[in-house]
Amino acid sequence: MFISLLVIGLIFRFSFMYHQGLSNDELSGWVRTQFSDWNSFWHFGVKVGDMHPVFYQAFLWVWVRIFGDSEWALRGTSIFFYLLNSWMIYQICRRFFSKQIGLAVVALYVGLTFTIIHTVFARPYNSGTFFLL
Repeated sequence: MFISLLVIGLIFRFSFMYHQGLSNDELSGWVRTQFSDWNSFWHFGVKVGDMHPVFYQAFLWVWVRIFGDSEWALRGTSIFFYLLNSWMIYQICRRFFSKQIGLAVVALYVGLTFTIIHTVFARPYNSGTFFLL
């Protein structure tokens, strides 16, 4: 059942990824991944005038080195953290309540509009949620 919920959530998220190009925030993150070495990235992409979470920018810089910098690759970070968040939510609910409660909460997480929107964009919201869990 848990896997079915994840698949439904992925269908929702993938269907919305086609409807818009990269936003200004996503382009800003992408620009900071274009530094060729870590030291340049750290100095110009993180230290100088950036207010975005450092973990996400560093994670995105490494992610782009592995998966490329296409629109799908950039937004793949959000999908990755969506999957981790869903698993964490299920495990937390299962541990403290029951398997049924875990499935119900994951079903809500899968279908809530704001969680879908935050997964469609390459932004640090899902990684932030993961570390809050």
